[in-house]
Amino acid sequence: MFTDGWENDWHIVDGDELLAKELIPVFEKYLTALNEKGASKSTINRHKNACHAIGGYIIDQVFKYEWDDLEGPWN
Repeated sequence: MFTDGWENDWHIVDGDELLAKELIPVFEKYLTALNEKGASKSTINRHKNACHAIGGYIIDQVFKYEWDDLEGPWN
């Protein structure tokens, strides 16, 4: 419900989907508990965005993705 499509957002190389499938239920359980406790929609969205970022960071660190360096300064 809260985490639909996250595995696709995090997927870059083969193998990372296995880790995503293990992380998603943890985040789903946490966000469902927030919802059941009556947290506001904005609070749930804030936590949902944080969980999405944390999951992406975990996968990034485990698989050691290397991003291309910027070729020039930001405009």
